[in-house]
Amino acid sequence: MCNAVYRVVKKHGRRIGEDLAVLGYDDAPFAATMNPPLTTIHQDYRLEADGAIGLVRDYLDGRSLSSLSVPAGIVIRESCGCHGNSGTLSESARPKDTHIQYEELYQTQIQNLSAAVTLRNLLLDSVSLKAFFETLAKEMIISGTASSYVFLFDEPIYIEKSEDFVLPDTMRLFMRQDSRDFDAYNMDNAPVYGRHAVSYDISDPEGSKMTASYLLFYRNYQYGTLIVETEPDDLRFYYTMSLQIGSALRYLTLALRQQRINRTLQEQNQILDFAAYHDELTGLYNRAGVMQQMLQTIREDESAQYVAVMGDLDHLKQINDTFGHDAGDSAIRMVSKVLKDALPKGSPLGRSGGDEFTGMFRMTEGIKLEDIRSYIKTSCEQYNETSGKPYYLGISVGFHVFTYSEDTELSAMLKKADGHLYEAKKLRRSNVIRG
Repeated sequence: MCNAVYRVVKKHGRRIGEDLAVLGYDDAPFAATMNPPLTTIHQDYRLEADGAIGLVRDYLDGRSLSSLSVPAGIVIRESCGCHGNSGTLSESARPKDTHIQYEELYQTQIQNLSAAVTLRNLLLDSVSLKAFFETLAKEMIISGTASSYVFLFDEPIYIEKSEDFVLPDTMRLFMRQDSRDFDAYNMDNAPVYGRHAVSYDISDPEGSKMTASYLLFYRNYQYGTLIVETEPDDLRFYYTMSLQIGSALRYLTLALRQQRINRTLQEQNQILDFAAYHDELTGLYNRAGVMQQMLQTIREDESAQYVAVMGDLDHLKQINDTFGHDAGDSAIRMVSKVLKDALPKGSPLGRSGGDEFTGMFRMTEGIKLEDIRSYIKTSCEQYNETSGKPYYLGISVGFHVFTYSEDTELSAMLKKADGHLYEAKKLRRSNVIRG
């Protein structure tokens, strides 16, 4: 309230301590640092607490109760327009000197800075809920927290100002920190607690520790609760910490949602990329894909010798016309398998259209073109013996060996391989229908 008075008085161009006297009532630590320093009543809260406990004991023991008066005094500073010390305080009620007040203010500032650093670390280091709460548990340990717990709702609850908050029936434990030990969880393995079981799980049978609970929220979003074993002097620090955690949870929720969106987009892009460069029927590259792969292979070693490959399913039209396109598709898939197995592993290979296949491989020591032709022929013969299909599977292939140079055009090399394929077709069966 005194801060508000200061702001309004200064807004109107008036001077506190000269045009208007201001008096506070609880000698908060920051009173001495206000401009001008605030004259305030000093109350000894420890005497009040001791007196209140004495009254409770009198009541429990059946003794009559009487009024309790605790001495208070005034701390004279500049906001009242006077100077000096009133001298009216007893030793028990005498306020702390300015050095101690500044020390308390310094500790408060350090705690606030610590909470801000915690927020930064939570945002920087967290890629999942578990990572988030592992970081939080470590920050709690660094800050000297004896024990702490975080319970969250399954989903953040959005509360309009006019609505009453209704606590869900269950909450999930995402963090448990006890001294230097801690556990952190993700949504899929966080233990579930009934709302009435939360206090039982963290209760102290001997009643020797004090715990404080703080709502974790960001504006209208309610996330859960932070429960901390603490001392009265640290209540404000953990309140500040809870505000930072609530803000971090909001940003983490948005970041994880963005991660899911990005992952979905990445998967969709991968599907689109695959569809753009692959043949749906065989799973091999399509024409664009295989050309791209062949160029990339050449760039990796431009001084090597390569073999351009053209392959063709014999009499696809006859198979389609006689047995239907499903039979033709089955034959095309088998051709893709035979060619893929025949070429050196990792060689670019694609279905460039209809019954036509395009490929390339690096010519290294030990590779013989006749061995590849023989493998293709043998594979077809074995398939024809065991397939039970009403047609014969036949594959014609053409090879062209070349050494890459700046004048080399890949399309021209493939065209030469296609010429060899045309010659090979002259040796194919004239009819692939059995019987």
